[in-house]
Amino acid sequence: ATHGIQPSTALFHAVVEPRHLATPDGIGMDDRGRITLAEIKTTNKSWKSIPRTYLRQVWWQQHVLGAERTLVAWEQHDGFVPVGDEPRCAWVERDDIEIAKLVRLATSLIDELYRRTTLARTGS
Repeated sequence: ATHGIQPSTALFHAVVEPRHLATPDGIGMDDRGRITLAEIKTTNKSWKSIPRTYLRQVWWQQHVLGAERTLVAWEQHDGFVPVGDEPRCAWVERDDIEIAKLVRLATSLIDELYRRTTLARTGS
């Protein structure tokens, strides 16, 4: 089942901050007209739950595109040979508290990089 999500290779930027970028693996709309995303991973480890590093990526993509939820699909492999009959998947709902933390960190980092490159160019 595709859940109405189509593959994507596009680069998106947030409306509120064009320096916030994301490239989700899939994008679609649900029955209520809300944006839904997909993220696809391969792993050589068995996951009990989606690792936090990937959750952060998902939340960031949700921020950039205004999505409410993301379908994360993953396939475990051993030497790049799939383990199991089918990939596993789970929905990740939007978490505005986690997104706010990521936005603060990213904006702070981008601002600092801008400040340093501006100082380097002006020689100050």
